[in-house]
Amino acid sequence: MQKAINITMMCLPDFYLKQLVSGQDTEGKEARRETRRRKMTGTYISCAEEKAEFVSIQEANQLKALAQEAMTEEVVE
Repeated sequence: MQKAINITMMCLPDFYLKQLVSGQDTEGKEARRETRRRKMTGTYISCAEEKAEFVSIQEANQLKALAQEAMTEEVVE
């Protein structure tokens, strides 16, 4: 017997599913099931928030690299 697909979870972007996966309630269970289904089918749904978070992480990493480079230049001098 095949289980029904939760349409609500099916429409959510992966960014939100990742936040729900850790829940120990029915939403968490449905999110884990939807994540497995997407892995099997190779589906990925992105959203604007996910792109914004990625950009902010990249900017933070660039700032860290620049700060570390400045620190090594100060030590060498």
